[in-house]
Amino acid sequence: MRFFLALADHQQADVWLEKAANFEPDAELLRWHLAHVLRQRNWQQALDVINFVPDKIADGNVFQYWKARAYEKVGADELADKGLHKLAKQRHYYGFLASGQLSEMASLNDNPLLIAQGDLDELAALPAAQRAFEFRALGRNLSARREWIFLQSQLTKQQKITAAVVASQHNWHDQAIFGFSRSGYLDDLSRRFPMPFDSQLQSNAKKNNIDVAWAYAIVRRESSFMPDAASHAGALGLMQVMPGTARYLSKEKVKRNSLFNPNRNVELGTQYMRYLMDKMDNNPILATASYNAGWRRVQQWLPEKGNIPLDLWIETIPYKETRNYVKAVLAYQQIYRQHLGSSENLFKDLATMQIQPKS
Repeated sequence: MRFFLALADHQQADVWLEKAANFEPDAELLRWHLAHVLRQRNWQQALDVINFVPDKIADGNVFQYWKARAYEKVGADELADKGLHKLAKQRHYYGFLASGQLSEMASLNDNPLLIAQGDLDELAALPAAQRAFEFRALGRNLSARREWIFLQSQLTKQQKITAAVVASQHNWHDQAIFGFSRSGYLDDLSRRFPMPFDSQLQSNAKKNNIDVAWAYAIVRRESSFMPDAASHAGALGLMQVMPGTARYLSKEKVKRNSLFNPNRNVELGTQYMRYLMDKMDNNPILATASYNAGWRRVQQWLPEKGNIPLDLWIETIPYKETRNYVKAVLAYQQIYRQHLGSSENLFKDLATMQIQPKS
C-alpha cells in the first residue's frame, strides 16, 4: 500500500511514507519517500528526509547525489559543490551525473589487472577448465557453462579473479564479466566492458543512425555478450529480441533459432532501437526505458504538464527494474563512449535535459 500511494502520487503519500519509514527503515522504502518529495520539488523537505535516513543508508550514492542537488536548490552552493565533487570521482551512474552537473569529464578509475602468465596457464590447465573449453569449442555452451560454474566452487578468491582473466583471454566475455562481478574486482574495465561483435554493431548502428556506444551498452546490459542468452520471458540472443518483435520488424516469420545468430540479432536489435527512437521523438533516454518496459508504458510515465528534469524523471520511474535498467545503460554508454575514444561526457548534456509532458 505504501509504495502504491507513492507511485500514484497520492495526496496522503507523505503521511504514510513517513509513518512506514519510522516503523521500517528499509533502503528502498526510504528511497521512495525521497523520490516522492523530489517529485513535489520540495527541496528543504528532501534534505529533512535524507537527514532522517540512518547513516549506513544515507551514505549510499542515491542519497548523496540528491543531498547535493537539494543543497544547490536551497542556495547552499558550497555544500552542493563539495558533495558533487566527491561523487564525481566515482564510477557509477550518480558519479557520472555529478560530473555532468560540474561539466567535468567522467572518472572511469580504470585499473587493469596484471596477472603472471604462469598463473593464468596453471588455472587454464585445471581439468574443469579444460572440459569447459572443449565443450565450448564443440558448441555445447550449456555444458561449458556448467563446467565453468563447477570450477568456481573449487577456487580461492584470487583464483576466481584469475579465472575471469582466463575467460577474457578465451573471448568468453559473459563468464569474464560474471567472474569479475562475483570476485568483487570491478576496476578492470577493458575486460568488464569488452567490445566483441564490433563489425556488426558498428555497421548496424550507422545504418540505423544510433550511437554505437548506446548499442554496446544495451548488449552489455541485456546479455553480457552471450549469443545464446534466453530469458524466461522469451527474449533471445545478444540484444534479447522477442520473436514477436522480430516478426513485426521483419514483416515476415522469423525462426526462433535465427535470433541466436549474432549478425541477425544485432540487425534486428538495432533496428528496434531506431524504431523506439522514432516513437519517442528521438529521445534516447525514453527509448532506453522503452527497450525494457515497452514504449506504451513509458508514455504513461511522462509528466501530465510541465517539464521535469531528466535525473528526477529517472528517479521516479515506477518500475524498479526499468529504473535500474536506465541507470545502468546510461553508465555503460558513458564507459563505452570513452573506450571508443570520445572525450565527451554524455552526462553533461543529460544534466540540462528536460522530459516534456505528454503530447
